[in-house]
Parts: sequence; C-alpha cells; structure tokens
Amino acid sequence: MGCRLNGRQKAWSLGKRSALIHALWLLALFAIPPASVLGSEAGGWAVVEYKDAYSGAVTYRAAAHTAEGQEFAIACTGHQVTAFVRSGPSDLGAGTQREVRFQFDGGPIYRSRWTNLKDGGAFIDGYEALVMARQAAVSSRLIVNNGARTTLFSLTGAAQALDAVAAGCPALDLGR
Repeated sequence: MGCRLNGRQKAWSLGKRSALIHALWLLALFAIPPASVLGSEAGGWAVVEYKDAYSGAVTYRAAAHTAEGQEFAIACTGHQVTAFVRSGPSDLGAGTQREVRFQFDGGPIYRSRWTNLKDGGAFIDGYEALVMARQAAVSSRLIVNNGARTTLFSLTGAAQALDAVAAGCPALDLGR
C-alpha cells in the first residue's frame, strides 16, 4: 500500500527536493574534481570542464589562483554564468550575503552583494557575473575585497581562458 502525502507534506517534499537540486548544482560547480582539463594553464588560469553524472549538465570553469591559495573563477553552465572569489575556510561570512568590492586595472571601485559559500568565499551569478567576466577578459589585474581580505589577482591569460569557456558555453558572451 502506498503512502499518501497531504498538501503540507507535498510542499515540504518539493522544497526539500529543490534545495537538494540547488545544493548538488553548487557542489558540481565548486567542489567536484574536474572531469577533464580543456587545455593547459594560460597565464596562471586553469580551464576545466565538469559533467554532472546525474543530470548530464556540463559546466565550464576558468580559475586563477594566488600563491596564498585565493581563487577567482568564472563558471558557465547552460544559460547560467557565475563568478566567485574564495579565500579559504577562514573566509566564512556571517549570514547569506556580503558586500564585495572589486576594481579592474585601477578603474572605479564597484560594490555588490554576493552570496556566501558554506566552505568560504562568495559568488554572484547572472548579468553581474557576465559583466565581470567581460571586464576580466580585457583587464590585466583585479583587486577584490570580499570582507575577509583584499586580494590582487593577475588577469594575464584570462582572455584565452574565458574564450575557451565561451566556446563550450554560449551563455558566456564576451561581447567581442
């Protein structure tokens, strides 16, 4: 005999399933080791391709790391572009969001609200991430203050790395 759910149980079950799918998407995007490397590192940038074993969705990701282990990355899956900065486990923000300030090549300082990652760091997605990727492709350096620390990232090689991501993921339209 089957189990029947009332309206409240169904809503809770669907919410739980939605949260699980979102958590798995973030895990695939940020934590699972790469399935394949698209090319060698370009100026300190690594480009990787992930294929989700469950959904078959492919994520392309370009990332730069500092000698101290901080990371700036742009990822693209289907129609979604995401940018994130990670400073490590000591970079746990309080709450769900934080203000991140960033500056390309000594230009204006931008401020925006980013979502905190549970293992340290923060991310943005959608149009803001796309604009950030476009600017990274034509700049030589990026300074980021994510509330925990200020980090300088070299963007040497970013254009080639982001071109490789854009070749696999049309949502990353670099506008060039």
